[in-house]
Parts: sequence; C-alpha cells; structure tokens
Amino acid sequence: MKVRFAVAVLSCLLALEPGHAEAAPKKGAKKEAAKTAAKDAYATVAKPAEPADLLRNLKFALDHHLLLTDSFYEEKNLQRFFGNERARWYKLPRPFIRSGKLQGFGGVFAPAGDGMAVDVLYKYMVQGTQEKRRAMIGLDVVRDARATAETVVSVFGIEGHVVDPSTQDAPGRAWPLTPGNHPVGNKILSYEFDGPASKGSLNVMINGDGSIANIIVTEEEKLWSLAPLVALPKQAAEPPR
Repeated sequence: MKVRFAVAVLSCLLALEPGHAEAAPKKGAKKEAAKTAAKDAYATVAKPAEPADLLRNLKFALDHHLLLTDSFYEEKNLQRFFGNERARWYKLPRPFIRSGKLQGFGGVFAPAGDGMAVDVLYKYMVQGTQEKRRAMIGLDVVRDARATAETVVSVFGIEGHVVDPSTQDAPGRAWPLTPGNHPVGNKILSYEFDGPASKGSLNVMINGDGSIANIIVTEEEKLWSLAPLVALPKQAAEPPR
C-alpha cells in the first residue's frame, strides 16, 4: 500500500538531518530541448564524493530527463554522475539494448572498498514500426552512516510516498526485513517525476535501522514514436565481472 509521508514522520526525519528539504521535483523541459541542453547540463554535474552528492546527481538526472538521452551512457558522463572508475557492458545480440555494470566507486558509499554495485539497463522498446525508450538503474549499497532515510528526504523533499514492500504494488525488488525500529525502516521511499514526454521514478529501500539498502531509478517515454530506429553506440564487449 502506498501512503503519503506522515507529517510526524517527516518532521522527525528532517529534524535529524541538517539543512532544509529541497522543493519537490520540478517538471523538466521538453524532450527535444533537454537533448539540446544535455551537453551543458553534464558540465554542471560534479563527480560525487559521498552518498548525498550521488543522490543530488540522480535528482538532477531525473529533473532533466537525462536517463533517456544516449549521451548519458557515455563513460565520461556516467563517471560524473556516479563516481565510478569503469563500466563493463554485456555483449548482447540486439543493438538497441545496453546493459552493464558500473564498478570502482571508492568512498562514495562506505569509507573503504567498492561500496556498491550499479546495474544499468537502457533500451529502445520496439512495437512494430514504433519505438520508445526506457531506462532502469539499480544501486545496491552497503550500510553507510552518511546514507540514510534522512539523507534521501533532505535531497528529494517530502513530496513522496512511503510504500510497504510486502504489498503487491511495491516498486523495485523484494528485500528481507532487517533489524531496527526506524520510523520508515523496512519501507520504500518513493518519488515520481512527471514530464511532458516521459515519466520517472526513484525508489529507495530503507533498512530497519534507517540506512539505505538499495535504490531503483527508472524513466520511460510516455508515447510510442514513429521515428526511425537508430542503433545505440557500440560498447566494449567485455562482460561484467
């Protein structure tokens, strides 16, 4: 079941996190305008040094509908947004699907070690002579005191929902219950991004103690297009390790 954030719960979360929550996600520019401005937009993004930086980068990408631009998946741009050192791509027979794994995050999540695994799927869905694009990015992270429900709310604001993952309409992947009594522990913080041409979402699974367990980001075009299908740029054939 999806319910609005309770005022008491949000007040508690914001009181625990320094600073103020940002405004609710704004609607992005039209798809074509976003494509034209993408290069300039990338230049404003800084490589993340900690979890809050990464969350801000994800919000920026969703606000500007960048997940549906081919250039977002260029190695230099992925590194800007996620802070990874490398990307490994699956060798797939279909030229309109790009699937791989980002690796080498250093201290973005957790003080030492890789810290998280990021799976990327970007594809053109084909229906007869029509197409539309869809992207999904999944981040599995280790517990980090800098990455909590309070961190999420401080970046994305209160215009979201708390979702019980045990219900059928819960987004993202299933996750076992973990110990803890945080107000939104073992729940999903869910945000929606609605633009003129696409719709996106960010769903953050919270551990029982209030730390982030995983993040699922999606974006999809609303309408099918008759535009000619163009193969995605070729990537290295080396499979993820």
